[in-house]
Amino acid sequence: MSGIGNGSYRLDVGSGVVYDVYKDPGQIKHTYTSSGYFVAELVSYNETFKEIMYLQQVIVADYNMTGLSFIIPDKIDLPPGNMTVNVISDSSYPMVTCIYDMGDLINRRIYNLTANITREEPLQLHFTYLTLGNHTVTVKCNNNYDTQIRKHIINVWNECFTVNGIFDRQYSNTSNPMRVFTSTDFDLASRMAVYCSDQSVIFQWKLFTVVNEMEDVPVFEHFPYTPVGNPRGSIRFARGTVPANLYRVTLNVTLQNTWVYEPTYLMFIKSPPFAYIEGGFERNVQVLLKNITLNALNVSYDPELGSGGNQELEFDWTCKRTNVTSLDALDVKYTSNPSSFEDCSELLTVKSRGITVLILPDKMNQGYAIKVNVTLEDMHTEFTQLIYGVFGDPPEMNVKYVIKLKKVEILRYFSN
Repeated sequence: MSGIGNGSYRLDVGSGVVYDVYKDPGQIKHTYTSSGYFVAELVSYNETFKEIMYLQQVIVADYNMTGLSFIIPDKIDLPPGNMTVNVISDSSYPMVTCIYDMGDLINRRIYNLTANITREEPLQLHFTYLTLGNHTVTVKCNNNYDTQIRKHIINVWNECFTVNGIFDRQYSNTSNPMRVFTSTDFDLASRMAVYCSDQSVIFQWKLFTVVNEMEDVPVFEHFPYTPVGNPRGSIRFARGTVPANLYRVTLNVTLQNTWVYEPTYLMFIKSPPFAYIEGGFERNVQVLLKNITLNALNVSYDPELGSGGNQELEFDWTCKRTNVTSLDALDVKYTSNPSSFEDCSELLTVKSRGITVLILPDKMNQGYAIKVNVTLEDMHTEFTQLIYGVFGDPPEMNVKYVIKLKKVEILRYFSN
């Protein structure tokens, strides 16, 4: 401090301590004896002058926490998997925040606790492990001045089960479920081996609908699923038996004297409809026939129901045409430049759901791209059939297979 020569100074450090001096002290050292936030004030004055100055920044004072102790067990049994982390101190450290990463492969939640810490009142975190093996516990405690970090290896063990666990742990949280389709049979199996082969094993599977997907505290409702057969180490979810949704699947493997339990998450996804038109991707048709029936109803379906499951399908048709000289040329042009085709929707007449008729004009060198858009709920699938109009009667081809011992003779008959 310097400034007014023979004047006087008063330094209020904000903690109740005031320094009065009657000459320029140059520098004052002060040690805060308690933690907190302090505003320092300096008053300089003489017989005719007085000035008050404040430190631009609030002074934050806190304790060095080298006296913190971390008590973490080296080994625990699963079940039950329960343990407690104690953070204690011989001195009193007010308002210490500790962040805990317990290293569990399923419960990956990071815990955050704040409290005053003494030896009589330690900061405690109670935790239950879900996975076996060696886990690294990381505890980071800090106040406004100091940070203390401890890492500790804890062994969670059970002599009857392998440490790799029941399910693939990457799917153990709602943020990253395993994705499966409702349209196929799906088998989910335990990958965990059981060492205690002298004991009988009971497998208890349960399925829950995830109502709230919050990572830390998801909410579940039991889903009344009836599995195929009597599931033991694996369970089958048959096609179409589980609606599209996010689910929590649990398996409890129980022996006579112990058990292990794990959850995993499955996202059942409804498959889009299968779309097709009778006749396939490309067709030559006789222009003289005039009316060409296009049937998508009989060959399109909901994959959950399989072939014939078309009751909920909706169909929309579009027609595009262009000048070409053959079916191959039509294919090349549609692949390379579909935008060059002109609309011909006026040539389509819908007969019924999924069935329409293309009315061919009496013109040569006409190619058509007929597209059907099949809708199931909010999902869509498109299929395009290329049709080339042929004048005259195109040859009819029959294929006959005659099998004679190891010799296969194929006879083709063509007629005009």
